[in-house]
Amino acid sequence: MSNPSFPGDRRIPFVTLLALGVLGVLLSVPTVDRVAFADSPTPVLADDDDGKGDDDSEELEWKDEEGEKQYDAGMAALDKADYHAAGEAFKAAQKSGKGKTAKLMKGYRAVAVLLEGATGLIAQGQQRQALTSLESGLEKLDGLPILDRVQKLIEDLSKEIYFVIEDFERQSNRYSEKYGKSWVDDPQFVKQGKKSLKWTTTGQDAELKVEKLPDLTQYEAIAMWICFPVKGPGYELIFKGKGTSKTQVTGTTITDAFFFQSGGHRGWKRIEVPLSRFKAQGEVSWSSISDFRIQFKGNRKIELYVDDIVLVKKEGPRK
Repeated sequence: MSNPSFPGDRRIPFVTLLALGVLGVLLSVPTVDRVAFADSPTPVLADDDDGKGDDDSEELEWKDEEGEKQYDAGMAALDKADYHAAGEAFKAAQKSGKGKTAKLMKGYRAVAVLLEGATGLIAQGQQRQALTSLESGLEKLDGLPILDRVQKLIEDLSKEIYFVIEDFERQSNRYSEKYGKSWVDDPQFVKQGKKSLKWTTTGQDAELKVEKLPDLTQYEAIAMWICFPVKGPGYELIFKGKGTSKTQVTGTTITDAFFFQSGGHRGWKRIEVPLSRFKAQGEVSWSSISDFRIQFKGNRKIELYVDDIVLVKKEGPRK
């Protein structure tokens, strides 16, 4: 997917572009299109050259003392958040590593380059792009013991960028098995945290509703993870205005709301839609929204999983 585009002058410094370019060479990490529907990233390195080795806990083996020296220097630089120095040290350590150790140092260097590029973007006020890069890189480098640094930065950025309106981590009576909704903790059907919501429709009209939303004038998009084990149909995303008549999905057309029609897909996809893409119907304002809905019109039985519904905060001015 392509890089997000933002209004105004958002030119990235040469050193940041260089760092991201090196990471691309190491991992071929794709960027993310914030408007389209994003496939979950998949590893692209060959199985025999993944930069990890088979067991990260095994003892490192070096051709000479310089390798261990450079490795120690790289770890020290990581602790100081000097990611450029860390990357250079791991690059040197890779040359002195034996077999799996050399592959592991390649992975460590990729982590350092990933962090260097992300912090460069953050320094320019481009937190969204930094988060996208980190999330993509994290999945491709899964298994490396130093990824806790990447995860911590992702968590910090997520708090700054997103407002979580539903993460499905806490079971409650908001969603009922009577209407085909239940919590699951099977890792293959969870994208964030430890739980997600399983939703099975009966073939009739159906909707998932999230209430108690903030003033949406401070947000620029809504995002969520949706998984159809079998290719699912299209569906509507709806923001319903406050003060409108109470409506049920069955047999009633919702008025005074913002609508967006999404296409169907198969597997996990991260759906992110700018609020500007929603079409208004009736008298409705982003400052007065009562709830958000995912709605299916009855045509067939559907099974899907929903996780981590968030609002994306408007990006501040360039620093």
